[in-house]
Amino acid sequence: MDSTLTKPNLSVIIPCYNSGKYLPDAVQSLADLKDQITFEVIIVNDGSDDASTLAYLESIANIHTVIHQINLGPASARNKGIKNANGQYLLFLDSDNKIRSGYLDKAINILNNDESVSVVYGKPHFFGEDNREHRKFKVAAFNLTKLAHANYIDMCAIVRKKVVDAVGGFDEDRFLIGNEDWDLWLNIGINNFGFHFIDEVLFDYRIRKNSVHETQSAKTNRFVDLQLYFFKKYSKLYLMLFNELTTEKLIHENDKQRPFRSFIKYLYSKYFK
Repeated sequence: MDSTLTKPNLSVIIPCYNSGKYLPDAVQSLADLKDQITFEVIIVNDGSDDASTLAYLESIANIHTVIHQINLGPASARNKGIKNANGQYLLFLDSDNKIRSGYLDKAINILNNDESVSVVYGKPHFFGEDNREHRKFKVAAFNLTKLAHANYIDMCAIVRKKVVDAVGGFDEDRFLIGNEDWDLWLNIGINNFGFHFIDEVLFDYRIRKNSVHETQSAKTNRFVDLQLYFFKKYSKLYLMLFNELTTEKLIHENDKQRPFRSFIKYLYSKYFK
């Protein structure tokens, strides 16, 4: 449901870079929704030069908001969409994914009824050209320690606009391309805004064969570099986690040296405490 007559509850922001092959599916999935809320669709063309992509964007410019900018990266495109958004809530949809009916109504019902929640996300159904298991990820309930180690929440989440504004939006450093969502979730999490996981399949995540391919060694190096970036940016969080881990390790080593005492502690904790 797309409305230009009333202020939308939600703004769907789709960055686009030469993705005319897939973008119609994403837009059509929105048109097919049976959800009751009103929403607007904002597509930010991030410097596309593909003729079919540009032709498709022109064909829908009278239906949805289409914004053009030079190629600055997906984080910049999303920030541009946020600045032009009228909705109280934001949905970040990648141009090659699809939304399922029910997601919007369920998420916004949670947000409307619980001010402590700022981000709502669900599980994906994987489809596309490459369905190998190692290309998939497992979504789970929010845990900041787990998130600090690796991202497991996709970009396809519904977020309060005021919260995204409060944390400064997306980090536009091009080093983070492909990991802007990880950075945003960390930023929101360390500022004590709440997350809510809906344990249901609510969107379709396309796995593309022609996506950037990296060797296992390159992936490992990339992951280490990302963690170093976050160690520097969110040093207080990582220092806190390091101190907690060190304390737990020392306790564990002490227990290993005194197994009988550890056994008594376990029994006391399990049955008497």
